[in-house]
Amino acid sequence: MDFGKGLKELRKEKKLTQAQVAEHLDVSVSTYTKYETGVNEPDITMIKKIAKFFNVSIDYLLGESTYLNTTENLEAVLSKDQQELYEIYMSLNLRNQGKLIERGKVILEEQTHENLVLRKRR
Repeated sequence: MDFGKGLKELRKEKKLTQAQVAEHLDVSVSTYTKYETGVNEPDITMIKKIAKFFNVSIDYLLGESTYLNTTENLEAVLSKDQQELYEIYMSLNLRNQGKLIERGKVILEEQTHENLVLRKRR
């Protein structure tokens, strides 16, 4: 299977429109459509973004492997809250994924500070 057809299949499996995927990848709909139709091929940076977005290996995207490189049994390894956080993260565009990570780091710093304060009180 060629790159464009595989890309289209991944998008349809997620029940997304070309516009939605383009937004997540921060490209125009026209650019994304050209990837699916084979008119243009993405550069390596975009291939990495696409692989990350669809949670597949680059080899899978390029048709070199049938291994998806996904956590197919999330229920087996993640709690419900962790699954929900993962789903929220994956539904965000790359810019907002970065914001979520930064906010998570702030919360972690606050928690660390709170734990230190509690230890000093003991």
